[in-house]
Amino acid sequence: MNNKENIILYEELVKIQEKEMEHFQILGPCHTSLPVNIHVDIEGTYKKNKHPLWIYFQNERYDYPSNDDLLPISVEESPRLLVDSSLLKISQNTLDQIINFVKMSKDILIRLTNGEIEEDDIYSELEEIRLKVREYIKKRLKKLSKNKDIIPYEDYLIIREEEEYWENHTFRKERTGLPVNITIDEWGSYKVYCHPLWLLFQNNYEDKFTNDVFPITIYNDVLPISIENNPRLLTDGKVNISNSDFQKIIEFVKTNKDILIDLANEKIDRDFFWKKIDMKS
Repeated sequence: MNNKENIILYEELVKIQEKEMEHFQILGPCHTSLPVNIHVDIEGTYKKNKHPLWIYFQNERYDYPSNDDLLPISVEESPRLLVDSSLLKISQNTLDQIINFVKMSKDILIRLTNGEIEEDDIYSELEEIRLKVREYIKKRLKKLSKNKDIIPYEDYLIIREEEEYWENHTFRKERTGLPVNITIDEWGSYKVYCHPLWLLFQNNYEDKFTNDVFPITIYNDVLPISIENNPRLLTDGKVNISNSDFQKIIEFVKTNKDILIDLANEKIDRDFFWKKIDMKS
């Protein structure tokens, strides 16, 4: 531990992780409402390894759990990042959410590591905290998008960060005839994340939609168009495709507005949706 800054050197952290990760339990977003997986000490390992009690969080926004690239946050009244902030790959917004979660669940995490909670009971113990986190997120997102004709791009990115890519259905440009790939809500997630119903379009002309590192690469560069009678761009982000191609997406939304809404509200399934789209194309 670097006493001057009260942080752990990364090289020291890696050595600690090699000894203790098998004694940590993974909690996914479904257990915490956080956008990343976290790892919690279930065997009082911090005492054996003589370091502060902490949780680890995944320093990347992957759905699958991993023991790679984990960083610690202290479990105390005022939780804090225990390594140099230059190591962060997640946003400050995500870090703030994790810190808020640890603050609210501090007593539960301490009881868990001290053997006062059974390993399988942690999920029920955390349920109230998870719901509080969800409400906290919803209130914040409502402030970002409510009563705004245009959502500032930085606020839009925060909303997108909350909304997982798998909650949208991918439409390849080869199938739609559009110049770029698009994604559409098929689970009603716009209600959960408190934003207008929108279609996300790929803001570049890349053909490749996936890679080996992150499942959906276009989510780094997508912009929203409202699904309504007069579709419009919902953020002040810069459009990088041509105006004529942008208008093609607008026309696609106009033509298919009703079934896009039905899909998002789960009134129709994906197969029925595609039949309707194919009949119009």
